[in-house]
Amino acid sequence: MLQGSDKPGQALLKDGLLQREQIGKLDDATRDGLKKYQQAEGIKVTGTLNRVTLEKMNIALTDKQKTM
Repeated sequence: MLQGSDKPGQALLKDGLLQREQIGKLDDATRDGLKKYQQAEGIKVTGTLNRVTLEKMNIALTDKQKTM
């Protein structure tokens, strides 16, 4: 499950990479959208919300994420 507000989902919707309203969960549709986003941005395609992806989306990292 995504923490806090669904900023990654919002970013994917804005970019047209998520074809439905965000639900705040990292489900298959969200992972597919993440993969498309990562490919379009030229970063490693993982389908996960890793540090590089969050930084590229301009989403502030939590203290835990900063250590990863």
